[in-house]
Amino acid sequence: MTKIFTTKNVDRLRVIQMYLSGEYTRKMAALNLGVTERQVTRIVQKYIENGPESVIHGNTGKVAKNRHSDEFRQMIISLYKEKYGKNGVKLNFCHFKDKLEDEGIRIPYPSLRRILIEGGISPPESRAAKITSPPRPRRIFAGELLQVDASIHNWLYKDFHLYALHGAIDDATGIITGLWLEKAENMYGYQMILLQTMKQYGIPKCFYTDNRNVFENTKKKTAASKLNSPRFKALLTRLGIEVISTSNPRAKGRIERIWRTLQSRLLNELYLRKITTIEEANAFIQKYIPVLNKAFASDIDPSRNSFREVPATYNYNQNLALRKEVRIHGGCYLALSNHYFVIKKQGNDTGNKQLALPDV
Repeated sequence: MTKIFTTKNVDRLRVIQMYLSGEYTRKMAALNLGVTERQVTRIVQKYIENGPESVIHGNTGKVAKNRHSDEFRQMIISLYKEKYGKNGVKLNFCHFKDKLEDEGIRIPYPSLRRILIEGGISPPESRAAKITSPPRPRRIFAGELLQVDASIHNWLYKDFHLYALHGAIDDATGIITGLWLEKAENMYGYQMILLQTMKQYGIPKCFYTDNRNVFENTKKKTAASKLNSPRFKALLTRLGIEVISTSNPRAKGRIERIWRTLQSRLLNELYLRKITTIEEANAFIQKYIPVLNKAFASDIDPSRNSFREVPATYNYNQNLALRKEVRIHGGCYLALSNHYFVIKKQGNDTGNKQLALPDV
């Protein structure tokens, strides 16, 4: 079989010949070949004995002993295209490797990538973020700071409407402490991720958020607006959770990066299961959060844990309620959400008495 000289082989031959002609010293030849001076002696001796073909690797042109069979390679390509490549699903290669392991197929990532590319499958377009500022160091203690945000995306299968996935990630460990899908970004979505966080880990010290009206009064800063803080922020204050807001997305780099991961992995998992409702999506998401944390987060060090423990008897429904002050009209009724509610009055002799709603 005729052996073909590559550009690298030609360069090695040129260096060897210049060394033999005296144009290069042994040290110069070693630097150009990327080897030690002792290796230069062996390479030159091999060249003198076997000629120019000595620079060609002995395995060139041979089939590797550990090469996967054509049947195995075709099976991998078929799985990617047929089972995991329909209904708008296109897994990244690392995600596909995880799916293969779930089926009991183990293959090194470089081999998998080579098989797919040789099969005509290009990797999904990468969306690496441009680095315009140095990264902020992670916090040391778990629970010291949670980055909180919502990602607006087409999360449901064959549904072109945009939905809001609310999420929270621990800055120190990268643990996703809560995820919840809603029709739009709202207080209830953030209540649910707070509930998940408290039940699973405890009460964090700080929320790092956007300048959303859920967290901050976006009107002109006045003395009155500072007193009338949003109800969700008031809830966090009652729990002793500090709120830090920013208008710069790069300041919350941890959660911005996890959104890119979720818009690839979680989105494809939802599409593979043909999930079309918010209820089904939230039920699956709760089961999928541990999978994501196992793959991308580190464990909490007990000696570096600042989550405050929640008592077993804690009333979540009462303590996580959003409170609102309302005015009592005529001492007997109040108006709330376009409805009128009559207040029951404790009577001295007649017991509880419901007051009639006056004409308004």
